[in-house]
Amino acid sequence: MAEAQHTGELYHPPKDVLERAHIKDWDELNKRAHDDYEGFWASIAEELHWFKKWDTVLDSHNKPFYQWFVGGKTNIVYSSLDRHTLGAHRNKLALIWEGEDGAFQSYSYFALLRKAGGEVVRDGAIAADTQEELEQQMVPTEMYNAQINQLWDGLMSKAEAKEAAPQD
Repeated sequence: MAEAQHTGELYHPPKDVLERAHIKDWDELNKRAHDDYEGFWASIAEELHWFKKWDTVLDSHNKPFYQWFVGGKTNIVYSSLDRHTLGAHRNKLALIWEGEDGAFQSYSYFALLRKAGGEVVRDGAIAADTQEELEQQMVPTEMYNAQINQLWDGLMSKAEAKEAAPQD
């Protein structure tokens, strides 16, 4: 495979940024994933919140219809937002936005959760005033809230449908 050709300037991050980076050694990470594929993804999944831990990391018996984390129960919205509001991270920045006009806004995890709590989606439908905003240029919290609430609705609908389905 041909190497990607870079154009323009190349910026190297400062040493303190590299020291705080989540991935410190890409080659080591890649080797670990290659040597123990399922173990690697299990360790990554441990970083999420699980309401019920999985029984099987990867079920490959019906290829190409693989199933990951069989038997596990998680909620991506909870893992990406809610859990961070429970402890020391609640006031850390979760979203930093700068508009093309130079406008700047930043929001903590707690502020986003408080804002996302039903302002965009009410009773399972996008509120009329929000529908108008979605069609126009939105500020970051409205974009974020719309996405989070769509995830909440989608996950809740899927869960409700699963519970309503006949059990074998």
